[in-house]
Amino acid sequence: MPFPAIRNYHTHQASEIIQHLNDNLAVYRNAASTSASILQSMQKTPRVLIIDLKGEDGDENFMDANLQNLIATEVTGGNDKNPTSADNFEHILGFEYNDARVTKWNPRQQPVFELPADIDFWIVTGGPAMASVLHSQHNHPDKPFLQRTLNVLKELKRREVIGLNVCLGMQLWGYLHGGEVGKESAKSEVGRVCLSLSEDGKKHPFFHHLNSQPELDIVANHTESIITPISKLQGNHELLAHNEHTQNQIIATYPDNLTKHEAMKQQKIVLSIQNHPELFGYQMQNLIIRFNDCLSAQGYIPANIPTTHNVETYQIFHQLLFLLKDRLS
Repeated sequence: MPFPAIRNYHTHQASEIIQHLNDNLAVYRNAASTSASILQSMQKTPRVLIIDLKGEDGDENFMDANLQNLIATEVTGGNDKNPTSADNFEHILGFEYNDARVTKWNPRQQPVFELPADIDFWIVTGGPAMASVLHSQHNHPDKPFLQRTLNVLKELKRREVIGLNVCLGMQLWGYLHGGEVGKESAKSEVGRVCLSLSEDGKKHPFFHHLNSQPELDIVANHTESIITPISKLQGNHELLAHNEHTQNQIIATYPDNLTKHEAMKQQKIVLSIQNHPELFGYQMQNLIIRFNDCLSAQGYIPANIPTTHNVETYQIFHQLLFLLKDRLS
């Protein structure tokens, strides 16, 4: 039976949406299984840090309990009815729920945090806060936890280990390197979007699985982005993808004293993605249900927003894991 919010669509439309979401869920499960296989092949047990800037999905009063239950079962095996963003990354990376190899930190809820000394790979997730408040001289309730995150990011950068920034995480990474965060468009970028790979992106090892395709489909949900051109950021960055909405969609960062070739050979790279490769279709569908009124006010027709990306997007995680495997061998 269709989920309540989907019942409001025309019958044929609801049926097509559900079939498409189920197809995507199968692809997602296969991607998580592949990640688990890569983890099992590693010679050394990796230590992963996930900095969760979002927290629980349940605290956002999602409108569709059926969708939320399905998501919780998929991500945590039913162990937690309100999976966090960190739980979601843990799952797509192939780890079991609350795996001992994964440290999760929510800087909003945990002001005191001691960064483990043996982190091999780190992730900073997306979240609802606006990084642009850091530019303001006025107090804002989000500033303290964003600054705590920046302090840890500075140390992770110094350690030169593999990292992934997503959405808000990418914006904080840009701010850390002297960039400005703000709106590039009056409309949010939501649902499946098409990214154009730069010439560097087409040749980058992270996207070899695209077989020289010039584009990548991925789901998005953001209002702000790094609006400073990459050439004006401090540090050693490379633009890998962009589109008409957002000039900096995917960037790679290498240590200042290394070329790209040297950095990749030494597995010293931070990948920043303005979008959400970790999500599967039911999660995006839930977000669109949650923000239906806001999206409608921006001119979107929520029922027409595509909510899934394809296997090529999930393979970004596999590329990161293979890089981690090389570093640990």
